[in-house]
Amino acid sequence: QAFGISLSPGGTSAFVSNACDTLFDIDVAVPASPTISSQQTGPYQSLTVSVSPDDQQVVLGGFDSGSTEAFSLTGNTLGAPIDLMSSYPSSALTYIGNETVALVSADGSKFSIIKVANPTSPTLVGQVVTGAPVSPGTAGVVFLAPSNLVYLKIQSFIAVVDVSTPTSPVVRGTLTLGSGGTASPSTHDGVAVSSDGTTLYVTNIGEVAVIGISQ
Repeated sequence: QAFGISLSPGGTSAFVSNACDTLFDIDVAVPASPTISSQQTGPYQSLTVSVSPDDQQVVLGGFDSGSTEAFSLTGNTLGAPIDLMSSYPSSALTYIGNETVALVSADGSKFSIIKVANPTSPTLVGQVVTGAPVSPGTAGVVFLAPSNLVYLKIQSFIAVVDVSTPTSPVVRGTLTLGSGGTASPSTHDGVAVSSDGTTLYVTNIGEVAVIGISQ
């Protein structure tokens, strides 16, 4: 069972996590004939996958009570997993720059930016309280580079975080969605933003919510 997926910056590789704690690097340069270039099995299941802009690292997070792992990437070969959960348990994460990761804490209360130049010794760059009223288990997060904004979803709670100054991230706005159905909210955490930053799309307990954004 596949969980998370992220494309490399060049679009030639897809990184896929699954229910067996394995991360696959899949060559999709020829979409009709994808092949597995390499794979690594880590200590946790993870729902969120993110690839660094320079295509040198991959991070996983967002399951198993806050799993967070990092992998080096050399060509099409994944390095062994490095466990970051003890320092920075996450419910969702994304790269916002080379060796720089933004993550939502496992309990949803904090948004942190960490430096993973040396994944065995990650360092905290900046942190802010999200204002989320619930503990997520899992969450959703996406980064829009041109505006330096991170959009995060924790069950029905949405926040927009400005990371223009990584040492001092700022929550610019929040929104709480109404219930969209009867499914478990902790399993519905999809979030995406249009390239022009004007529209946010989120899954919301059995439905998709489309939200207009004013900068």
